[in-house]
Amino acid sequence: MASTSTKTGATESILTPTTTLKCHGGRVRSISYCPDGQRMISGSSDKTARQWDVETGTVRAFEGHSRRINCVDISVDNTLLASGADDFTARMWNLNTGKLVAGPFKSISMVGAVRFSTDSKKLALKSDVGKCVEVWDIES
Repeated sequence: MASTSTKTGATESILTPTTTLKCHGGRVRSISYCPDGQRMISGSSDKTARQWDVETGTVRAFEGHSRRINCVDISVDNTLLASGADDFTARMWNLNTGKLVAGPFKSISMVGAVRFSTDSKKLALKSDVGKCVEVWDIES
């Protein structure tokens, strides 16, 4: 006779969060750690990206998108934040000043992913429908 019981192999976690960061007014859709390990960026349905100091909980908001933010990325040198949203744009911010430094870059579709090149001279965008990748020269 065949057994009807199943085992998933999952175990209960014994880990607990060291920090819980709360400040968004909508669902968090994307997170990324800064390469320095001291800051984290989150993007949300509330149309903002937020920079968190992981130790102190200090937060800075980046505002400018007109629809929910789907994705965020941080440059390797910890100076730039890229955000992509359902408003068909990507934007680039200075992490130290909080100011918009480039954009909006108008995409052909809702932006589903953003990535800086390793030298921070280019920004790649993926459409939310996944059929297109755009590369922008952000130095010009």
